[in-house]
Amino acid sequence: MSSPNANLNVSAALAGAIDAVLAPKTITEFTVDCSITSLNDASYNFTPDWIDHLTITQSFAENFGDIVMLQFACKPADYMTLFNNSQGLQVALRFVYYDSQLAQRVFTPPPVARVYKAVLLDPQDLSKKYTTGSLMPTATMPQTEQHVSTRIPATLHLIESTVYTLRQQQIHGIYKTAKAADVMSHIVQSFSIKQLYMVPPDNTMAWDHIVIPPAQGIDQIFDYLQYNHGVYMKGIDWYYTNNMLYVYPAYENNPIIPYKADIYNAPEGSYAGLYSYHNPDTSNHIGIVSTTKVKTTDISRPSAENAGSNFSFVRASTIVDKFATTTAKGTFINNNNALTVGTQINRTATQNANNPRYSKATDNIFEESSKLAKWSAVLLETSWRNAVPYLLYPGHNIRFNFDRNSVFTTQQGILEKVVYQFSKVRQISNGYVYAGDATLNIRANSDVTNTAQTTSLSGS
Repeated sequence: MSSPNANLNVSAALAGAIDAVLAPKTITEFTVDCSITSLNDASYNFTPDWIDHLTITQSFAENFGDIVMLQFACKPADYMTLFNNSQGLQVALRFVYYDSQLAQRVFTPPPVARVYKAVLLDPQDLSKKYTTGSLMPTATMPQTEQHVSTRIPATLHLIESTVYTLRQQQIHGIYKTAKAADVMSHIVQSFSIKQLYMVPPDNTMAWDHIVIPPAQGIDQIFDYLQYNHGVYMKGIDWYYTNNMLYVYPAYENNPIIPYKADIYNAPEGSYAGLYSYHNPDTSNHIGIVSTTKVKTTDISRPSAENAGSNFSFVRASTIVDKFATTTAKGTFINNNNALTVGTQINRTATQNANNPRYSKATDNIFEESSKLAKWSAVLLETSWRNAVPYLLYPGHNIRFNFDRNSVFTTQQGILEKVVYQFSKVRQISNGYVYAGDATLNIRANSDVTNTAQTTSLSGS
């Protein structure tokens, strides 16, 4: 493929990688089938005439489930029926790919389907605001043009059924001679979660007792294990989506999750007007071309000065029994009472300067290490035009590729958040075609790798 922006001032490696992503035409438009039903009334079934906005927020670092907002407008009579069925609402969404050249829906790749519980936001009882006849027909007033043309805006907050149930569940218990992996696997079963992807914990020690106190919900129990016993050396995140719970190190900027994505940063405004800006070349890898300005925030430098570059702490288990050893020659302080964790490369203002801090008495080296890892990163925000929903996963392995001083450069990171926004782009004979963009938030390494070759699209 001959690049539509062949004269752009980018390295040959970056230009070649971008062209490899843009060469195949990936379908990026959809029709959206939306069916609203009631779990309490089997006779209720409503389909909006169109969708004004659909926003899917997957904040892997802040929430534990998708936040989906569906906005549409409907006739007053339809809104009142929706209002009267506001308890027990269920929404089925199906994204069916639409080929603009063929002017028809296609089923390869297969449609993207999700079913959600729905909560009507800011519900309005129209009967308290207006007379019935002014907004909808009655037995004595036939339907008028106003009844048909008047539209009432509605917003539904969509939640996966399992996430809705998880929010209401709490557990507790005592585990004997158990490892972190065993405890977390049993916790997942206790919450009736069927599918789990868990990165093997760094902590492989078997604890005599692990006590889970009463009233621990899914939103806090993994943090409790990390803080009190230790799971990963680089924090912990967990996220439930599409019937799968993901548990992985939150601050691991080179994640071992099998899903990989290469993002290629093209000059702002380049490659305008293309149909697609991504290529899912394998089942576990996708290439994405970003053509907007990238926002960057380096949090590693100020944190090295303010929070410290290494932490020292006394091993709590040695304070009472093993703090010192007394022999015939005298009393000696044990050398392994204190431990220190630190960054390999200090990002202080003075090169290789050390900024040590004392933390506390603890045996949880995993939590102390996580404090350092949390701030050892550069935060990136970029965009993906003509995005496809749900192609990216919690903890997705990201390689951000760009030119630095005309040299092809790669920065390794982990996906922390993706926000998809879709709206209608044109009308067709039987409805509307939708498309949208996505905003990606990436946590990347503070250091980068320079290479003269194009990053492979094989995901290796």
